[in-house]
Amino acid sequence: MNKERRTGPQPQDTCNHANMNQSLRTVPNRLMGMLKSMATPLCFLLVWAGASQAQVSTNYTFAGSSGTYTEITGGTQLWGGFGATFDNSVSSAQTIPSFNFNGTVYTSMYVSSNGFITFGSAPSATNFTPISGNEAYDGAISAFGTDIENRTGLNTRTIRWETVGSEVVIQWKGVRRQNESENFTFQIRLNTATNAIVIIYGPRSTPDNATTFQPEVGLRGPSNLLLSNLNSRRVESGAETWANSLAGTSFSHKVRFTNASPAKSWTSGQIYTWSACTPPTVSVSPSPASYCQEGAWP
Repeated sequence: MNKERRTGPQPQDTCNHANMNQSLRTVPNRLMGMLKSMATPLCFLLVWAGASQAQVSTNYTFAGSSGTYTEITGGTQLWGGFGATFDNSVSSAQTIPSFNFNGTVYTSMYVSSNGFITFGSAPSATNFTPISGNEAYDGAISAFGTDIENRTGLNTRTIRWETVGSEVVIQWKGVRRQNESENFTFQIRLNTATNAIVIIYGPRSTPDNATTFQPEVGLRGPSNLLLSNLNSRRVESGAETWANSLAGTSFSHKVRFTNASPAKSWTSGQIYTWSACTPPTVSVSPSPASYCQEGAWP
């Protein structure tokens, strides 16, 4: 049986396979072009985000110097008085003028009777190691971080803070290491104009011979896991002194304070200053490609 031959118009191919294949082949190229166009701003954002991570180790430069210790008598008295006692105490959040610590602006701080302050959250009352300990807070500034309490005898011993000009001054007056008979005074000063951190050590008696409860001195970021969170000082049994302290390279480093050989302590007016570094100006113009060159893409 002969099949009928159709000579009329043929049905249109509604799916042009040749055109579809060509379009599919161009999709990867178009997608790659889109990715390349996004590469520069995306890579810039990643670089900027990495560079802006707070690193207390590089956000401050340290300098030691000598000067005059100036006592404060006003402001807010947290603990103490004539013949008063205090030990293992932590303040509530104290409202302060805006202060930029390690890249974040804070309007409150917590004061520990154990010689340091924190930002973000309060330390525990028995935190004697504000730098090497694993308690979580945004950061700590430690002037004499160890187990300290009020001095003995009939005298005035206080912990207070006061805003003096552009400085927030936190003062420990008439304190001693736990169970010792010595006494000493020191301050942490926060400069709200420059964001500098100053620790100044004041009058003291001769330290006792004890080598326990050696203080941690310096700055710590949000944890004790990375050295980028450390900017501290150390004084050990070598030639270094409080006047020419060494940079801390471990969270566990201390600053020796004792009359036992080799005796180490400060002279009144000893100053430790951490100056905030000025962040670099980052611009996406005129050539942001320098952050992530297009040629690096396949």
